[in-house]
Amino acid sequence: MRKTVALGMTMIMTCALAACGNKNAADTSTPSPSQVSQEAEDSGAGGKEASAPSQEVIKLRYADTCADINPDGWGNAKFIELVNERTNGQVSIEYFDRCSLGSDKEITQSCLDGTLDMCKCTSGNLTEFSDGLAIFDLPGLFRDFEHARTVVEDPEMRQYFIDDIYQETGLYAMIFEFDEPRGLGTTGKEIRTPDQAKGLKLRTTGAPIEMALFNQWGVSSIAQSMTEVYTSLQNGVIDGAYNQAYILNQESCSEVIDNWVQFNQSWCLSVKFMGPTAIEKLGGVDSELFKTVLECAREAETWQAEQWLSFVAESHKDMAEKYNVNVVKLTDEELEVWFDESHAIWDQYVGEGKQFSQDLVDKIQKLAKE
Repeated sequence: MRKTVALGMTMIMTCALAACGNKNAADTSTPSPSQVSQEAEDSGAGGKEASAPSQEVIKLRYADTCADINPDGWGNAKFIELVNERTNGQVSIEYFDRCSLGSDKEITQSCLDGTLDMCKCTSGNLTEFSDGLAIFDLPGLFRDFEHARTVVEDPEMRQYFIDDIYQETGLYAMIFEFDEPRGLGTTGKEIRTPDQAKGLKLRTTGAPIEMALFNQWGVSSIAQSMTEVYTSLQNGVIDGAYNQAYILNQESCSEVIDNWVQFNQSWCLSVKFMGPTAIEKLGGVDSELFKTVLECAREAETWQAEQWLSFVAESHKDMAEKYNVNVVKLTDEELEVWFDESHAIWDQYVGEGKQFSQDLVDKIQKLAKE
């Protein structure tokens, strides 16, 4: 199903390994998705003002890999709550979290097979089904969080990605989620430039674009699941891991690293999808019920993005103060060196006859300037 992504098509209509952590969250007033789902099932309506549904309840099965310990899980709770309220309980979402029904790829396949109605998949894992979001894994494409959000909130760009995936797979993207770019957590010396990283042994997901980037930096890599990283860092099997700060904290890896530096190169996009069965149950993409659920998803996405900003800042603070990690702050000049290194591999992926069209890359980069 893979194909070159190009914007020339006519418009008609979101680490790489999923973290399945099972750690307890800090206290929060936001209810867990599982709690919201159960409350909706028990009450049949959302809130005191909602009236009892006059029609048969539409039950949707939704699976994710996340837990209720960060804005990913909180955003699911918000979405489920909004759907219950806005449909007066007519749509009930049964939620399965923490990889309870499988990995990204497994729950996406289940959604395509019709045993699930909704699922989450990262852009990297989605390539097994569609290349519609593969462009988001190109390093150095986004300048910062604001740029990344601008791209998925731009009406034309958003609809392009939605249509591309929907036409190819039947999955309809509801929520586009960015957390924070991956950073480099290392033992030993402080790393500020790619030259200082040469010779390091880093954990890799094995994704081709990540491997090309590591080759550009001059590092060697060892493919590992996230559950192996702590022990490998502790025993010197690897010198570092290219991951988000909050993931290193959640997996206790911050206990054994000395330094962490973020340089805004590799962003992880997760997308929540409605599958063909959900669309059919709601009456099709032109139905009012489908549009209501989609509106709830967009509102939850906006709320979730705001939560990520404060959550990421707190994760960096915890890494420095709780785990005594040296959180490196790069100068603008040092940051540009990392962008130059990322752009050096673009010739392998961008251009006529390659994976990504130059036109698409240009449109995305232009949005950083507007």
